[in-house]
Amino acid sequence: MALPHHDNNGSGSGPGNGARMTGAPTLTTIAGRQFELRPIRPSDAESYDRLVSALSPEDRRYRFFSAFAKLPPSLRDELTDVDHDAHEAFVAAACGPERCDDISGVVRMIMDEGGGQAEYAIIVSSRLRGVGLGYSLMQYVIDYARYIGLDRLRGDVMTANRAMMQMCRELGFECRRHPEDPSVSVVTLTL
Repeated sequence: MALPHHDNNGSGSGPGNGARMTGAPTLTTIAGRQFELRPIRPSDAESYDRLVSALSPEDRRYRFFSAFAKLPPSLRDELTDVDHDAHEAFVAAACGPERCDDISGVVRMIMDEGGGQAEYAIIVSSRLRGVGLGYSLMQYVIDYARYIGLDRLRGDVMTANRAMMQMCRELGFECRRHPEDPSVSVVTLTL
């Protein structure tokens, strides 16, 4: 998968130095569905609200480790107004010939202070389960993490989220139980 152009404003390459993505690549899932992929922006807040509100209670719990019915505005703003440096997020939107729909999925990564690793999180519309969007977004964030020079990508996954656990294993993540919460697995991929 080709990554979009990377513009670092002359400040060097790699994480934590003002590097940012430009361009709008298209993700094509194994089911043949196409989605425009681009960095998230503050103007996505309402669309992000609709995505989260339309999730099944189970999917909302798997993503946020909570089953709230409505995303708190402060959390929504934190998740849509990112710095595109230490915190990067990409949205996928189904696009037709004349317009793009609401956000269908989001993958993000937040870099640790040392810059060598990042924690990822992913959310995909419940109505799009099984079309391969989650897998495509994960492949993209893995490629992006390698591209900017990270050593490791990790995440916390509810162990009951069998689809995500299976996908992580297929993508080469090491999966182990969280030392403080047996309902959570820590998944780690060495890049």
